[in-house]
Amino acid sequence: MNIFSVVAKRKAGAWRASSKAAMPSIIGAELTIIGDLISDGDILIDGTVEGYLKSSGLTIGERGTIKGVATAEAVTIAGTLNGQIHARDVTLSETARIQGHIWQDSRIGSQSRFPAFAGGRQMAVAALLLGVVVLSIYASLVYFSYDARVAARTDYERAMAGRDVAVTEGRDRYRDLLSALLHPFATLADTQLETQHELAALKERNAKLGPEMARLENELAHSRAERDRLLSEEEALTRRRDGLESELADMHRRNEATTAQLANFEQSLASLTTERDKVAQERATLASHVGDLEHHLDSLQADQKMLISRLKERAISNAIAVERTIAMTGLDVNKLLGQAGKEGAEPRSSETAQGGPFVAYRIPKNSSGKPTARSSDIERVVLSLDKQEERQEGLHRILDRLPLASPLDGYRVVSNFGRRIDPINGQLAMHEGVDLTAEPNAPVRATAPGIVTFAGWDGGYGKMVEIDHGMGIHTRYAHLSSIVVEPGSKVAAREKIGVIGSTGRSTGTHVHYEILVDDQHYDPVKFIKAGEYVYQED
Repeated sequence: MNIFSVVAKRKAGAWRASSKAAMPSIIGAELTIIGDLISDGDILIDGTVEGYLKSSGLTIGERGTIKGVATAEAVTIAGTLNGQIHARDVTLSETARIQGHIWQDSRIGSQSRFPAFAGGRQMAVAALLLGVVVLSIYASLVYFSYDARVAARTDYERAMAGRDVAVTEGRDRYRDLLSALLHPFATLADTQLETQHELAALKERNAKLGPEMARLENELAHSRAERDRLLSEEEALTRRRDGLESELADMHRRNEATTAQLANFEQSLASLTTERDKVAQERATLASHVGDLEHHLDSLQADQKMLISRLKERAISNAIAVERTIAMTGLDVNKLLGQAGKEGAEPRSSETAQGGPFVAYRIPKNSSGKPTARSSDIERVVLSLDKQEERQEGLHRILDRLPLASPLDGYRVVSNFGRRIDPINGQLAMHEGVDLTAEPNAPVRATAPGIVTFAGWDGGYGKMVEIDHGMGIHTRYAHLSSIVVEPGSKVAAREKIGVIGSTGRSTGTHVHYEILVDDQHYDPVKFIKAGEYVYQED
């Protein structure tokens, strides 16, 4: 903060202080002023002032002291007061030391606002305000006289000089205030008189212009209505004209098109006549080839019937082999075929994918419109072959879903499916799966494609994975040391799902492998042997 020095001048028996750049005047800690100090701005006192002090804002620092009377709009006291202070706003700090009196007066530094009155009340208000001003001057004189008498108790001469300065300044201030107070009333009266004359003139002019304005408004309304009617008629005529022009253009186009079509018809008639003669000649030529074609067709149908019979025999043979494999697992083949049809199983590959709209097959007919004997025989053989192929496709879809592989690449059966002595408590128990052992850290693989429905800890199973293969077929892989799949993921056949372990209710490293069909347990060893049979047939 910049510190500004105090410039003190002797004038009218008092000290007047001014500060540079309208910044506060500062009384340093080592400075003592004996006499009156009057400032137009703010004063910060860290030293000592003995006498009468007047300023806009006054701050007494912690090391500052005032001995006398001080008047200011806002006072902040953090130091010592030995005397009296008259102020509008007073703020006391915790370090303030008061040995005197503080008079708080809201009139100090305030400005008056005068309401405006209309009519003849202005003179009465002016007289009342003049009386208030005179009374305020009298009260101020008494007030300052009282301050001067109080200050005289400490230093009569200094107080008298301060009172003379205050009275002189108060007299000048109130004289200016009275002049400023009366001047607006005089100006307001003149302005009101001029306004009344102008208002009367405007009223008279308005009375004269009223009838003329009404007449002009009526004429304007009639003109607007006539204009709207003419605009509406113009739009209707424009639309009618556009419609007639469009109809005329269409008639021209239709006339040109009719002329062109007539020319085309004449040309087409000539072409048709030429083609009719040509077709008559070709018909005679084709009639001679019909007999040869019918003989050749008979030969082709015989060969086709023989080929279809061979295909049917082969399909039946393949179906029997697949049914024998499924029967080795102990499952009902016909029941599985029904479930495969309900689930709408996907084909094994895109090569067997089929579809398209249904179009009924038309049996070849003779000249009398009846099916030939050869075509009826072929139709029966084809229908039988289609049914056999459909059954074979269903059987292959079942093979694709059946878990016919082993969950371990190399394994040894340590506990079979069925009744056994429990290895933990030695009691008779039902073993609903088969226990397979292999080398430590051997990968455990899915035995058929499907969707993982569970992967995590399941009580005595330990870490277990369950896979849904469709058609009500599920497989479980228990006691794993780690799992590499998550629920909801799709797995392919022979895909790794975990690592062999001994978690849960187990006595050593192995995989507890279960197969469930419609929530009924089956012997997994039968499925593995059926899978080995399939691979031998392949």
